[in-house]
Amino acid sequence: MNTLFLKPLITPALIGMASLAGRRWGPTVSGWVVGLPLTSGPVAFFLALNQGERFASAAAVGIMAGRISQAAFSLAYAWIAARRRWVWAVLAGALAFAVSTTVLQSLALTMQMGI
Repeated sequence: MNTLFLKPLITPALIGMASLAGRRWGPTVSGWVVGLPLTSGPVAFFLALNQGERFASAAAVGIMAGRISQAAFSLAYAWIAARRRWVWAVLAGALAFAVSTTVLQSLALTMQMGI
């Protein structure tokens, strides 16, 4: 199956729809929609089509680990930003991201295949 023409279209279309939803229904809906895996979801889909389920499964584990590190950045940034200047918040967020990523890389994370 040739998916070359779909790859450059699907992710920008999903991001565009998220932007339009935000304009139509406000920032709360936009925040929820942007939180969806609009970029990583299509990537995992095309990996499954082109490389097989096992490869896509391993990539999905990495995608989810990345999301955990992003959450660590966000939480650290928000906590410090309420108390200090933005520079300290960025540094704290970057440190939380780095620590989270290092810890997650040391774990043997896998996804169980099958039902």
